[in-house]
Amino acid sequence: MSLADLTKANIDEHFSSVALENSSRSAECKRSPGTDDSSWNSNASDKSVDYSGSQCSCRSLSSQYNYSKDFLSDCSEKAINGNYLKQAVVKEKEKKKYNVSKISQPKGQKEISVEKKHTWNASLFKSQINMIAQRRDAMAHRILSARLHKIKGLKNELADMNHKLEAILTENQFLKQLQLRHLKAIGKYENSQNNLPQIMAKHQNEVKNLRQLLRKSQEKERTIYRKLRETDSQLLKTKDALQALQKLSEDKNLAEREELTHKLSITTTKMEANDKKIQSLEKQLRLNSRAFSRQLAIENRKTLAAQTATKTLQVEVKHLQQKLKEKDRELEIKNIYSHRILKNLHDTEDYPKGRG
Repeated sequence: MSLADLTKANIDEHFSSVALENSSRSAECKRSPGTDDSSWNSNASDKSVDYSGSQCSCRSLSSQYNYSKDFLSDCSEKAINGNYLKQAVVKEKEKKKYNVSKISQPKGQKEISVEKKHTWNASLFKSQINMIAQRRDAMAHRILSARLHKIKGLKNELADMNHKLEAILTENQFLKQLQLRHLKAIGKYENSQNNLPQIMAKHQNEVKNLRQLLRKSQEKERTIYRKLRETDSQLLKTKDALQALQKLSEDKNLAEREELTHKLSITTTKMEANDKKIQSLEKQLRLNSRAFSRQLAIENRKTLAAQTATKTLQVEVKHLQQKLKEKDRELEIKNIYSHRILKNLHDTEDYPKGRG
């Protein structure tokens, strides 16, 4: 049941009682026509009181339907003041009409019949009822339109808040997904960091082994170099011996040339064998030096790559930790704002309940 129907029912009941009072008063007017002016004034005053009572009933009904008290009080006060002013003007006009009718009516003419007065009173009463009903409908329409306007505004605000809340929730979900990804990436990097000392230890062991091999190869090179020097010294000695033997061979005084030639052939074969050994040792030295230099270059490259990888990983881990801290701060700020928005929503939902 709407407010307009309730106000109509209230005012109809009120005016039915007023009609009964007016009928009784009209009967009294028939009996005492001299007191017409006083009864008219009393009727007007009663009507004004009754109308103010109807306005009060409207105010009580509007308060039951949770309208704004300020708006209702302002409207009711304005309506009551306007009605009092209008009723005062109507009273003055009616007094003037009554006086004019008294003056214009000659003394010898008969007075107006009671039935005509009753019809005039009824027509005036009906016009006043129509005016009051129109004002009542206008007031109810204004109150309802204000209520609808306020409800629409609140609904729009609620829709905006819901949209904002949905956007914040989606953003929170996206940030949580990003946080999970970052946590997974950090976990991988932490695992790699945990494995880094093992890799570094293995690499250091390999480097130690290679250094030991290098030392051994250098020692071998030194021994071979010593042997080369010894062979060079032996060559020089053999050359000296050859020269001495050649000189001896040139000497014609020497006996048994065959023995000397045999010794010479033996020394030459020894010299050739020594030369071959020296060449093979030199080749081995070259090959060993090349192989060890290659191994050293490879290991140096590996060490450099491992050092650069560790540096880059450390830089990335620091960068990711900074990003995580920033994301945590943003999430905390977003959570604070979302809690505030939810509290405001709960307060707005509980506010009409508390007023009801």
